[in-house]
Amino acid sequence: MPVLSRSLASFLLFLLALACLSALGVWWMGPAIVSLAVDDSRRNEPYYLIHLVSLDSTVDTYMHTFNNLALEDGGELIWHGELLQVRTGRRADEWQDVRVLRFARGADLVQLMTSAGFRNMTATGHPLLLGSSPVPVDLAATGNVLFWLLKIREGAAESTSTRLDMVLANVAAFEGRTIWNTAVDPIGGDQVWDHLVVLTFPDRRRADAWFGDPLSVTERVLAQQTFRMEAMLHLQSSQFAP
Repeated sequence: MPVLSRSLASFLLFLLALACLSALGVWWMGPAIVSLAVDDSRRNEPYYLIHLVSLDSTVDTYMHTFNNLALEDGGELIWHGELLQVRTGRRADEWQDVRVLRFARGADLVQLMTSAGFRNMTATGHPLLLGSSPVPVDLAATGNVLFWLLKIREGAAESTSTRLDMVLANVAAFEGRTIWNTAVDPIGGDQVWDHLVVLTFPDRRRADAWFGDPLSVTERVLAQQTFRMEAMLHLQSSQFAP
């Protein structure tokens, strides 16, 4: 067997080192952050972080530290909501505090998530962090919203758009609007979601009416063929809360 040339051996060692470095990066930061870091189309464009947390005695300290770190890396809080009711989901889906932050670049979020300050934070309330590139429509001006988190069944991705259109077809009849309908990246936390839909209504009464409407109920049941798991949170913006 011919002996490898020194240049070829060096090249192979470089590839091996690069593969090990990539694997280490995925292990340390997570695949979503690594993907965001290397994707030019998202790294250099605005990016949104959805931060959900359950309340406990230490949450104020946690959120104060997190907000300061996010501010240092260019994060801007554009919406803050408080839980009124878990419409669908499990006990683990009771996130009482939901915040949406805008970063001017995806790279700024990567910098936050890989910073020593963030890595040394003491997690509290089982925080869940999701990311999205598409821009929410008028989210900052909304008061009464439904946050619908979805996990798509394997092999059902192609039917997602059609199924969502059917579920949301009658939202306008209750004076509601779909202001965010986007795939999401699992940035942090134990739960993995694929998709987020945010609906806004003028008040809780009309949100209740849409949720309980027979057509809405039927379409959400049929949607279970496409979505393996869901959690719908009814939230009130802290800006509009009494």
